[in-house]
Amino acid sequence: MAATHTAKRADERDGATAAFPATPATQVDTSDPGDGDCGHSPATPPQMTRERAATVADVFKVLADPSRVLMLEALKESGELCVLHLADAVNMSQSAVSHNLRLLRQAGLVARRRDGRMVYYRPDDEHVTGLVRLCGEHAAHQERGTHA
Repeated sequence: MAATHTAKRADERDGATAAFPATPATQVDTSDPGDGDCGHSPATPPQMTRERAATVADVFKVLADPSRVLMLEALKESGELCVLHLADAVNMSQSAVSHNLRLLRQAGLVARRRDGRMVYYRPDDEHVTGLVRLCGEHAAHQERGTHA
């Protein structure tokens, strides 16, 4: 006899309104015809809502450009830079840096401070610098071939 359980979406569990129409809960067949049970307990549903997951995905879309990652790394290391010095640090034109800074600012990844005619950019908060650091560490880990 097949073991079944009802899957419940994370956005239903914590009362959030989904960005897509609600679908009825599906019956998931967890049986294995070979031995009857895989030996694992049922999966724990994610605690994140669909809306939060979409926001996280949007952040990663912005970070999918190596130039923007390098800009965030330069800002993380320097603390705060004007467009001119940031362009020098990442070897890009000022117009390209300005364009990418606009995208990073819209995504909430960088903040700016105006001092007269000069504008200085910095990572928005410690979450951004932590994200850049953690992703960089993971990339280095992958490059060393020490992943499981």
